[in-house]
Amino acid sequence: MPMDGEGVLDTNAVIQILNGRLDPSQLGFDEILVPMIVVGELFFGVHKSARIEQNRRRLLNFLDLISIVAVDVEVAETYGRIKTQLRRIGKPIPENDMWIAATAMRHRLPLIANDNHFRNVEGLTLIRWS
Repeated sequence: MPMDGEGVLDTNAVIQILNGRLDPSQLGFDEILVPMIVVGELFFGVHKSARIEQNRRRLLNFLDLISIVAVDVEVAETYGRIKTQLRRIGKPIPENDMWIAATAMRHRLPLIANDNHFRNVEGLTLIRWS
């Protein structure tokens, strides 16, 4: 899937990369961005694991290689639009996933994720890796 530019990774994509099941170079992006919300979800996974220090080091090493995207006012406004749109159609998705989608949309970038519920977010470009 040759592409240029940047792509935003959902938590499940990062986990697949960290576990060696997804090669980020195969995604076809020049740069991979990870929303701060995803970073929080990943640290939650680290701290609930049996090997906290090993997983923490592996995550920190990965984070050194990518760009982290912070939440700003535009992301927050986009989140508000997404939550309203999903509520209107009666198809809510997890709260953090609305923030992740809002981050990708605010930066006008595709979201790399395998969760089908992202398809309900109007205006989001979704790329599945498998």
